[in-house]
Amino acid sequence: MTCEIKRLPDGGRAIVCTRGRAARRCRWCPRASSKLCDHQVGQGTCDAPLCALHATPNGPNLDLCPDHKECET
Repeated sequence: MTCEIKRLPDGGRAIVCTRGRAARRCRWCPRASSKLCDHQVGQGTCDAPLCALHATPNGPNLDLCPDHKECET
């Protein structure tokens, strides 16, 4: 079981628990990850979990993390 604390609009907090796995979080902030870094590292890719705010588009369906965005430009 995974649990997380949610902030409510009125300033309160709630503890929400689920039976499933915890959502992956962005490596650079607490937002949920919706993307992975596609920068080539050895035989694979970086695969750092990213939210939309920290992902830099680098082509169709390709995103880079803040650490690798300078490598591809």
